[in-house]
Amino acid sequence: EHFTGLIKPERRASHARDTETDPRRPKRREMGDQKIKLSTGYRTHNCGELRIGDVGKEVTISGWVQKSRDKRGMAFVDVRDRYGITQCVFINPIGDDASPEKKAQSERYETAKSLGREWVVQISGKVIERSQKNKDRPTGDIEIAPATIVVLN
Repeated sequence: EHFTGLIKPERRASHARDTETDPRRPKRREMGDQKIKLSTGYRTHNCGELRIGDVGKEVTISGWVQKSRDKRGMAFVDVRDRYGITQCVFINPIGDDASPEKKAQSERYETAKSLGREWVVQISGKVIERSQKNKDRPTGDIEIAPATIVVLN
């Protein structure tokens, strides 16, 4: 039999990772009919689970940069993981006020503008309601107003 470099179908299942025992996946606990996801050190929520009911919560998400766009003083970053996409909005402060908060906000904005596709980031901030909702996306009613951004790669 000639080797083609492909795993035979009957052997493929034995090489697949067990999703319940994989140590890299967040642990889940069963409580009745409800599954409770425990957070990891990199995130409190995944990119596909935030909804309008989460407005006001402080969250941390991690994932790849799907798209980054700069729109005259506002930078929008779409962060994705295997569960979905969440938009984060970075606002460049206006004015000459040199307060520490405006300086930090300006640094976050500059970091967001420089992000490239597929960069791995961790973003923490408050969930806010979007002014222009995206009905094509499950997380299209919300966005994150970041307090911190960390480039992980």
